[in-house]
Amino acid sequence: MDIFTINNYNSLLENLKLTYRLETCSKILGENPDEIISLFLISKIYEEFTVHDCYCIPNINNDNIYFGALAIGYKVYEKGKLSTMATELHCFIIKELSSTFANMLIRPETIADKILDIISKSDIDFEDFPDFSSKYCFLSKNKDEARRFANNVRLQAISEQDRINIEINKNLLYATYDRIITAEDCKNIIEFAKKI
Repeated sequence: MDIFTINNYNSLLENLKLTYRLETCSKILGENPDEIISLFLISKIYEEFTVHDCYCIPNINNDNIYFGALAIGYKVYEKGKLSTMATELHCFIIKELSSTFANMLIRPETIADKILDIISKSDIDFEDFPDFSSKYCFLSKNKDEARRFANNVRLQAISEQDRINIEINKNLLYATYDRIITAEDCKNIIEFAKKI
């Protein structure tokens, strides 16, 4: 398994450029990529981040899909030493959806979520997709909008992912993995964007 690091990213990127005809872009829907990603709550978990690079994936079902890597900075603490900063890359996609939705968050479900769900039923479950409902916590203040977004194709595509975080903010979908990334994940997240 190739871990997604800055060192092996460039060779992987050449393969992705050929396979998906990635086009370098300095803007996402006319805006600075860092500013667009800052709109999403998921980005708030990072101590600091910058968009390492960003690409447009042309002509996929006439959708605007963007792929890139975030350079995530975090502090590393060792006993008896000053903290140091480390950087890790995470791949992401942003897709412009054809419809506008209420804000939604889909993330891997934790044991705490399962316990809280017994008490408050805040998680939206789908009886026809028990695999999805057991793996992911789906949160939205507007459950009707959430169910409108969650069609069979989307629920199946999400179920097939390994620990993906998804946030919908109006007509934009942002997705990234919440774990150490492999080179294969870059391809998987682009294929995911094409399906969803």
